[in-house]
Amino acid sequence: MIAANKNVILASGSPRRKELLSLVIDTFTCLSLDIDESFPSSIPAHEVAAHLAVKKAEIAHQRCAEESIVITADTTVICDEILLEKPQSVKEAAQFLNTLSNRWHEVVTAACIRHGDQQFLHTSVNKVRFASLPSDVIEDYIRTGSPMDKAGGYGIQDDFGKVFIEKIEGDYQAVMGLQVSWVYKKLDELIN
Repeated sequence: MIAANKNVILASGSPRRKELLSLVIDTFTCLSLDIDESFPSSIPAHEVAAHLAVKKAEIAHQRCAEESIVITADTTVICDEILLEKPQSVKEAAQFLNTLSNRWHEVVTAACIRHGDQQFLHTSVNKVRFASLPSDVIEDYIRTGSPMDKAGGYGIQDDFGKVFIEKIEGDYQAVMGLQVSWVYKKLDELIN
């Protein structure tokens, strides 16, 4: 674990990212950003997470002290080249989960670290396969409210994800929301 001797800020309201960052650094501050997460329609689906992570880093950097180390991230879910964002309704959450049922999809997580004029960006592309998802199980999961704040309408760390995800090719922690090993390496370089 890194002992922070600099002001490290996680610019995210995600409890999952907070939990993951706490694995590598002993002290940091959370800054919840309420920003417009829209993006130009011309950006390819696989580049949206990186675009949004950088956008968040720029905004957070403006709000923080110059010497701060700012960490941001964004996660997207892509199935058949279609971006499945956070569902806007219960109906859309059900559509997303039915689309992902018994199929592979990609989870793209981009993390950005900003320190002064330096900016580092890392994108992790991971493959996830769900088992067949029964309608009643989807309905029960949606009733928990959990799908509504997650890209693709699910969380890998939820009981639902733990039970119905058959395979993962890639970084489990990145699918959860933050590439811990990359963040650790970069923070170690910047702090030590």
